[in-house]
Amino acid sequence: MKIDTTLLKQERSKRAWSQDHLAQVAGIGLRTLQRIESSGAASNESIASIAAALGMSVAAFMTEEREDAGAFALVRALGLALPDVNDASGRLGVALKYKGKLLACTAIDKSAEPDSLMVSIGKRRRDALLAQQPAIFYLTHHYAPYPAVLVRLARIKRAALKELLGESLEFLRAEVRGPKQQRP
Repeated sequence: MKIDTTLLKQERSKRAWSQDHLAQVAGIGLRTLQRIESSGAASNESIASIAAALGMSVAAFMTEEREDAGAFALVRALGLALPDVNDASGRLGVALKYKGKLLACTAIDKSAEPDSLMVSIGKRRRDALLAQQPAIFYLTHHYAPYPAVLVRLARIKRAALKELLGESLEFLRAEVRGPKQQRP
């Protein structure tokens, strides 16, 4: 992801921290921090660590150029339009929950492609989505054990995203009801 390097340098300077000190506090390598400060390119994991070390949100470091910001705002808007869905977004990105269960969130594991969304969905449905539309839906080793699919937000249409979030809600409703109360 692309971040605001000016803000990063200002925040580090405001605290009178060297690059080395920030890297240590954030738990990342010095060369990684130097590369981030010079290029503005950072992995989700690195910027989350830096933001936490500085006591800031990841969103504060996002640049205006970021094309997917609208996509994540759309995810939030579509999700919150669903009944009983709550916004649980935080420093790592967008997160939507239904009765405490994760409906969808920004895919933050380093195995995920940038600007991806993780959506809770049954494994059978996931397999069908992966087979039908591999350009939009994918899976990494990290997410494979979970009933979830990864979505390339830049490639999915609004109507399809809305439908997917609705399917996720139905999946979670069935999970909350439990096996005895599920419909035939």
